[in-house]
Amino acid sequence: MERFIDKYIEKKGPFDNIYFSGSSYGGYASLVYGSLYHNVNIIVQNPQTNIFNYYDRVGQGIVCVNI
Repeated sequence: MERFIDKYIEKKGPFDNIYFSGSSYGGYASLVYGSLYHNVNIIVQNPQTNIFNYYDRVGQGIVCVNI
């Protein structure tokens, strides 16, 4: 499945610089999605890197846990 970001880059690009930026839970998303691409810049402020602190509230749709 093609991601939204891929479609945007294909339609609006090419780009010389791509930045992923976010804070708190958005910082976590910036780290995750930014790591899927090469030659990008990732800027985060206070990223919530332990998703399990928030698993019951927001992580269920993102993280698959087999316990």
